[in-house]
Amino acid sequence: DHILKEAIHPKTFPDLKDPYFLDVLPFLYRYDPNGDMHQGFPRMYALMPLDPTTQKHLHQAFSLLSKEKATFVVHCKDGKDRTGFFCYLFLSLLGVSYENILSDYLLSKPNEERRAREMQKQAKTAGIDDPLILESIYWMNTVDETNLNALDASLKRHYGSVEEYLLHQIGLTKEEILSLRPYYLK
Repeated sequence: DHILKEAIHPKTFPDLKDPYFLDVLPFLYRYDPNGDMHQGFPRMYALMPLDPTTQKHLHQAFSLLSKEKATFVVHCKDGKDRTGFFCYLFLSLLGVSYENILSDYLLSKPNEERRAREMQKQAKTAGIDDPLILESIYWMNTVDETNLNALDASLKRHYGSVEEYLLHQIGLTKEEILSLRPYYLK
């Protein structure tokens, strides 16, 4: 870790953790009142671009990137939802195809599925046998392409493109966007 940090010299970056996201289960029930997390997560992803708190954090992150032009590390609790959203935006802005972004997003699926199944086992060992809770544990801790597809479709339906979203909803300027591409595409 120390060698990696020394090698890349990451700059301080806004932590995408926020108390807003900590109460996950009730949050997801807003998107599927039946508690079906397989349906709830794509709905949550579809609403991410519309959320004012998320937009505020994205504005901070992209503004910092356009000013600092430095190596950076993006993280959150699991690195798949908020981090996946940020990476989707950033890679789209750089011109990476949606197919490649989705492929990259899904690279973590086998590891996340193993972790989710292990968490389900731990819950069962602790005496939790409610199928809804066990399924929720799985969907909250894995990666599924329906999530990113829902995000992509929602963003394009509401804003037309990632660039339009960043310009009009996140508040970046055309100059800030143009300044990112040459630096990060070296």
